[in-house]
Amino acid sequence: PDGFGGRVLKGSRAEAKILNGSAAEFWFSPMSFRPKRSHLPGPVVDLHPPVALSEADKRAIFAVLDCAVYAAGRTSVMMALRGSRAQKIKRLGLVDNEGHGHFAGMSEEDVLARIDTLIHEGLLRIERTREGLPLLGYTEAGLEVAKGYAADLWLEEARGQVGPVAAGQELTLSFLMAASPQRNHDTVLLLVDRVEREADATWLPMLRAWCAAEIKRLRGRLRPVIERLEGG
Repeated sequence: PDGFGGRVLKGSRAEAKILNGSAAEFWFSPMSFRPKRSHLPGPVVDLHPPVALSEADKRAIFAVLDCAVYAAGRTSVMMALRGSRAQKIKRLGLVDNEGHGHFAGMSEEDVLARIDTLIHEGLLRIERTREGLPLLGYTEAGLEVAKGYAADLWLEEARGQVGPVAAGQELTLSFLMAASPQRNHDTVLLLVDRVEREADATWLPMLRAWCAAEIKRLRGRLRPVIERLEGG
């Protein structure tokens, strides 16, 4: 089924229940989930030999794929990484992605080799639709890496709200449930772990506003962080 209501979501190791009802599988990206349509084992693809990847290269590839998990194949991801502004790249919302254009000026084959390296490393995989379309997604190991990268991005966003909220501005965080109802809660919990290690008393106004805007599960995780900072 493709509806969100009344489903148990399976993607990362944990299961998150939304409302109640029967179970259906969903694809998870590190930032969100969406219905899992019928896919078959990946087609045989001639992969390029693995090449050396920098951490920045890996993060750029993951950033693009985060927005196109099982919605794009190797070619579309490659095009976005090279900076293409083709209609299908725009439809996927990849033009404003932080990984867009990371490999600008590099040949198509060289960019594909970098994507294929992550397949060789067991972080990405190819599956095909029943219509035969080969789509790119994460392995379990790859999803764990991707969630860490996404939590790092959200931490930067949270840092940017510390001063403004302390000065009386309204809290604006893209990963709040109200703004992103399909978010991946595992990634938000990773974010809270990072915040707990970094935050000091200057974070309190932002953390209180964040906690007030959260669901019960996240409020329960944020309150101890706030109480520790309040206690000095």
